Amino acid sequence: MVISLNNADHQNEEDPGSYNDNSQGLYSLLNSKTNIEACKSFLHDDNSRIVEKHSLYVSQGEFSIIDFATTHSISWIGTDGATTCHAVVLLGDNAVAVTHIDSPSSVDNVFASILEEMDGGVFSVFIVGGFTDEEHSAPISKKLYRYFRNSPNEFSINLWCTLDQNSTFLANMFYPICTDVVFSIADKTVFKPIYKYTGPELPLRHVKRYNSSRYFNMFDRRTGCIIIHPFEFELNPNYLPVSVASDKFISRSFIYFSHCEPSNFCNEMRNFVLFFSY
Repeated sequence: MVISLNNADHQNEEDPGSYNDNSQGLYSLLNSKTNIEACKSFLHDDNSRIVEKHSLYVSQGEFSIIDFATTHSISWIGTDGATTCHAVVLLGDNAVAVTHIDSPSSVDNVFASILEEMDGGVFSVFIVGGFTDEEHSAPISKKLYRYFRNSPNEFSINLWCTLDQNSTFLANMFYPICTDVVFSIADKTVFKPIYKYTGPELPLRHVKRYNSSRYFNMFDRRTGCIIIHPFEFELNPNYLPVSVASDKFISRSFIYFSHCEPSNFCNEMRNFVLFFSY
C-alpha cells in the first residue's frame, strides 16, 4: 500500500543515512519537503491551545475514538508527555482516534482495535513525539511506518513530527521539541496543547496500563462515559519508598531520559504509589 503524503504518493527511496535497516522509506518521508514544512508549521505555531473543559485526555497505553455525529460535548481529544513515545491521531470521515504508543510491539494490536471501530476510506495521520534516539524512539517510528505500508487500509500522512524533525541539541544532548498534541473537533486538525486537566482517575488508569500489555479503549463513544474495566493489582512493597523519594532517585529508577520528561513526572509517580498505599 502506497502511503499518501499530503495527497502526494510516497515511494521508497535510497537512504544514505543512518536508517539503513530497511527504513529508507521512513527516512525519506521524514525528510521530504512536504513533511518538513508541516513539522515547522506545527512546531512554530505560537497559538497553543489551552485545554481544560470539554476535553478527552488519552493516557499512555490507551486509545479513544470520538464520533463527529455524537461528540458528547467534547471539543478536544489528545495526549501529552510523548518523549520517546509517539502520539498518533487517526482522522477518518466520521470519527477521530487518538492513541499514545509506548512500544513498537503494541502497534499492530492497537491499530487493529481502532480500525475495527472506524469506517473505511482514507485515514489522515498526524504523529508527534519521540526524538533523535535510536534505542527507544526510532523503533516505534519504524514499526508505525511498516504498519502503514503493509496495511490494506489507505493512509494520508499529514504530519510525522518525530525523530530528527522533533529534536533540538542543547548542552551536548538531544531533546524533543514537542511531546504533546491535541485534535480540535471543530477545526479537524492538530495543535500544541497546554493541558490544565488530564483526568479523571489518572493514577488508576496508569496502574491498569502497567498491569497489562494490552491497550484499552477508555471511552465509550456511545454513552460518553470513561470506562475503567475491573482488574487485579497488588502493589509491590518495594515501590512504597517512592512516595517519599527524591526527584533524582525517581528519575534514575524510572526514566530513560530524565532531561526530557515533563516537570510533573516525579510527582505523578509519588501520587501513583500513594494512591495504592491506603
